[in-house]
Amino acid sequence: MLKANYRFCMVLLALALLISILPCAVAEGTAQISGQVFIDKDQDGFADSPGQGLSGVDISLVKYNNGAETTVATTISGDGGAYSFPGVESGTYYVKALLTGNYIATPMVEGGSFLLPSSGSATRTPLFNIEGGNAININLGATLRGGSVKLIAFGDENANGGRFSSEPFIRDALVEVTYEYGGMEYVIASAMTNKEGTVNLRNLSPALYRIAVTLPDPYIIGPLGEKINTFYNCIVPSDSNRGLSEPLYLQSGGSLGLGAGGVLTGKAAGLVWLDANHNGIKDGGEGGIQGVKLVLSNPASGVQREIETSLDGSYMFERLQEGQYSLSIQLPEGYMFAPKGESAISSAFSNQGSLSFSVALGQTTNVPLVGVVSASSLSIKAFHDEMPDGIYSEGERPFSGADIRIDCAGESKNIATDENGIAFFPIVPTGEATITCTLPQGQVFSVSGEGENANFLFSDVASSNLSRTFNIEPETDSNLFIAVTLPSLISGTVFNDANISGIYDEGEGFIEGVEIHAVNMAGNIVSSTTSDENGNYTLSNLLPSEYKVRFVLKSPYIFSDASNTGAAMENKVVLQTPEYGETEAITLSPAENYLEVDAAVFKSALVNGSVLFGYPDEGFSGNLGGVEGVSVSLLDEDFMPVSEYTIASTDASGNFSLKGALPGKYYLSYKLPEGMVFSNPRLESRDMVTDSFTLQSSDVRQENTVYAVKTSDITGKVFVDNDVDGKFSEGDIPLSGDLISLTIGEQPIFIATVDEEGNYIIPALRPGKYGVKLTLPEGYLVALCDGSPFVPAVSNSAMSEITVNMGENINIDAAASPSVSLNISSFYDNNLSAAMDENDVPYQMANVIISNNAFEAVYDVTTDENGLAIIPALHIGDYSFSITLPNDHAVFSPKATPISGAWEDTFSVTDVNSALNIATVQFGGLSGAVWNIGGGNESIANVTIELYYANGTLAAKALTGAEGTYSFTNMYPGDYYIKSQLHSGYRYARAVDAANRTSIILSEGANTKAESGQSDVIRLSMGEFKTNQDIGMGAMGQLGDFAWLDLDGDGMQDEGEPGIPDLAIRMYQYGELAAETKTDAYGRYMFDSLYPGEYTLVAIAPTELVSTRRQTEFILVGSILPENQTGEVKAEGVMVPSKARNLNADLGFKLVNPGVYPANMLNLPTKDWTPLVPYEPLRR
Repeated sequence: MLKANYRFCMVLLALALLISILPCAVAEGTAQISGQVFIDKDQDGFADSPGQGLSGVDISLVKYNNGAETTVATTISGDGGAYSFPGVESGTYYVKALLTGNYIATPMVEGGSFLLPSSGSATRTPLFNIEGGNAININLGATLRGGSVKLIAFGDENANGGRFSSEPFIRDALVEVTYEYGGMEYVIASAMTNKEGTVNLRNLSPALYRIAVTLPDPYIIGPLGEKINTFYNCIVPSDSNRGLSEPLYLQSGGSLGLGAGGVLTGKAAGLVWLDANHNGIKDGGEGGIQGVKLVLSNPASGVQREIETSLDGSYMFERLQEGQYSLSIQLPEGYMFAPKGESAISSAFSNQGSLSFSVALGQTTNVPLVGVVSASSLSIKAFHDEMPDGIYSEGERPFSGADIRIDCAGESKNIATDENGIAFFPIVPTGEATITCTLPQGQVFSVSGEGENANFLFSDVASSNLSRTFNIEPETDSNLFIAVTLPSLISGTVFNDANISGIYDEGEGFIEGVEIHAVNMAGNIVSSTTSDENGNYTLSNLLPSEYKVRFVLKSPYIFSDASNTGAAMENKVVLQTPEYGETEAITLSPAENYLEVDAAVFKSALVNGSVLFGYPDEGFSGNLGGVEGVSVSLLDEDFMPVSEYTIASTDASGNFSLKGALPGKYYLSYKLPEGMVFSNPRLESRDMVTDSFTLQSSDVRQENTVYAVKTSDITGKVFVDNDVDGKFSEGDIPLSGDLISLTIGEQPIFIATVDEEGNYIIPALRPGKYGVKLTLPEGYLVALCDGSPFVPAVSNSAMSEITVNMGENINIDAAASPSVSLNISSFYDNNLSAAMDENDVPYQMANVIISNNAFEAVYDVTTDENGLAIIPALHIGDYSFSITLPNDHAVFSPKATPISGAWEDTFSVTDVNSALNIATVQFGGLSGAVWNIGGGNESIANVTIELYYANGTLAAKALTGAEGTYSFTNMYPGDYYIKSQLHSGYRYARAVDAANRTSIILSEGANTKAESGQSDVIRLSMGEFKTNQDIGMGAMGQLGDFAWLDLDGDGMQDEGEPGIPDLAIRMYQYGELAAETKTDAYGRYMFDSLYPGEYTLVAIAPTELVSTRRQTEFILVGSILPENQTGEVKAEGVMVPSKARNLNADLGFKLVNPGVYPANMLNLPTKDWTPLVPYEPLRR
């Protein structure tokens, strides 16, 4: 259907709709418009019959001028539909018609209807032009049957072009039916979608339309769907919220259904800032830059947008589909990207860059910052240095083709110098750059120069490729110069001057293998070579500059005197050293070949020898290596140096070879380096001269081996180590005087005087074994010192043997300690004062061992009958003591620790007369038991007993055992008290309960409350053990039952026998009244809280009553009272159980005289049989 409609649409679009212009007579300069409104039932665009027109149609002529519209004439179609507008001036117009009835515009066709399609009766024509004098005919066709368009706008959340039931509708989307004619788009009908996203546009003329949709923010047109219906997007997507469908033909009476899918969009915002301080970080106060060109692209969604940054450097792209975007940035001229840091782009050599970012739906993406700085540039000019002086001068020719590369900020760029010798880098990053230049083959960099135009790239050695760093300043245009020149060379010959004439004579040979160097004026070797078999050499590739030629000869050759005769080959060497000879300075011009720089040499006598390390103890074996750097000079008969070059120096192996001696008598002079002496021959000096000897030409003399040793120094410091840290530190005191002596065997060889700072030195010692003795002033002991060979001693002197190795400098410090005494006392500390006073007793014959904690020093002493001992001399410092005591003893002070049967602790000795007071104690203890005043062992186990010092500090805790016992041992002498916590419901014994057995806690005590109790202070003497520290306790019990009138006198409670009310009952224990009560109205009584134990119950009987018979057969219903007693009737041995009830204490009475009742029984209440103790009856 889509394809068929499309072909039909294309045919219609190909038709040219022309207005028939029919000539007729009109007023001069004006035109007439006329025509017919005809009825087109078959909708072919033509009138069905010439006379079938539509009358009564309002027709207006509207003039159009640059967007302004003016109605210039109106009319109504007459019979047959005719109308006309005469006298129409030239201009652009259109005709507007309001069709009558339900008529709409018919399709436009050439020669037929000129009306645009309509939606309803209101319609119009396209624009047309009128020229004066013309008459035109415009026919307007009307028909009755139109079509409709339905569109549903939806949010395409998954961007697939289709609509799912879960996807939302889009409200307030503008839908327009458009018609194209003459290159113009006309909106035929429009409406906004409702809350269901729907628009229905009806009564539309049959025509070829395109449907335009404008979606509300934040939607844009989404992907195209697969079909044309309301479930798919039919609007061609664009980078906008407005889009058009493909052309669609709406048939008469037909309908079109379309969907418009919108996708949510996001935004992207960013900033291009001016990095004023070139640090790559956006600092406060740095603003943006305007006019930066930004191009945003996303080929997948067809996005290609271009904007520029605003005044503050900010920018924003709106309505962006979800996806990945690329942002290209083109900076204005004169700007470059900021250095690496916060800027997302830091292109080193370009003002163009790009970055990528992603956009999410409904969000604003913050595009990374881009920093911009004012650009720096670099111009490099290469020139031919024709002087050559390394400085660019006006008129020197430019050098083209030099390749220049700049490496900076991790990037590089190459440019070749142009015909003007210029390599221009318009944008270069600030900071350190490496500039490298490569010259064409055969060209080299010239010499260095000074000044503004000085050569930037130079080297001592001729080179065609050089690099150098250069610091590019911010916002600076820098200029550099590179001087180019041609290389030069020097050549010559080395010959054997057998007759020492300095001139080459026929037959004299040549010297091969001589090292030859070109040395510049700074003393640097810039080129090297060796002579060939013919003695020839060439030093090539030299810069135009000044040089000396240096010839390095092998022994035994030396140079002849310089010759200036002008001979073809003569000696040019003017300076001779033991190692080499040199010519005068030679100045080279560019590309110059400087020839005939020759050297004449001859063989001299040689003196060879060695200086080795060695000494007697190792037998001068020569295995210790050579002495390097010994100066050896050749002396003449007057002991004067022969020449400046007849000298030598020993190499690393100790060997030397001295050349340059002519025939004659000589001596050799040796001079050792600092810190050495001769060992064979043994001399105390660094200088030695040999016996004389005679040399002939070309002689080679081998001298006897000479031996030497490196000497050593012993240095150190002697001090009083007040802080006992083994090293000299703040607070320590230097000692001075003749305190250190050195011996070999028993023979003293050196006494070192220690200065006021405590320092000494024993210098220039040969290798060997020595004795070192320390002698301190009186009153000091040799103390421990870090790294010192002196062992601590209870003496003011110490001796140590040391070995001094060759060249080894030794540091020997010595520490001294004041000699102090220690007074020791041991005693029984009765009052725990940690000091012996009048109440304390000496601890006699105590064995005390004192040990120094820093070094091995042990003192074993035993106290006398006064508990005293003394150690007369020992070091200050930290010590440990150990004292052995019996098992029931302990050290109270200092706070010692028992280890393997002895008590140990540390202490410090700091004073001249120090003391160690050892306070001892013999432990005591106390024990007792918790007993139940009710008898038995009930609840006497697991009672918490706490022992407290008198000051309230907890000393120990215990739980009573199964028999109620507890004990505390290892108790110091002093005052204590006991606390206990009884089981719930128990109370402490009263004073009366403790008459027969001790209770240290009583219920009457001031610190006793219910189950918690506290004893009085208990004083424990040294070594005392207190027993019987018992605690009495018991649970309260109950006693009661029934007092009744035994009517039949059988001693048993029978049915119908009444209780005796208001009977006084008293309980006595230990002869004292413990409690009393009266029976209630029914004869019942109860004592609720009685201490357990045995009581005497006294019942006060009225005179009318006497105690009844006491029977023993049925005791549960019998009386406990003795029978036939009146007044105060006593029952002895009544037991109150602990934490229980005794309800078997019934009291029975009978009448003294039958029928005579006491007053309290004249009006007895009805018997209440409610049990005194509640119970649950058994149920079967």
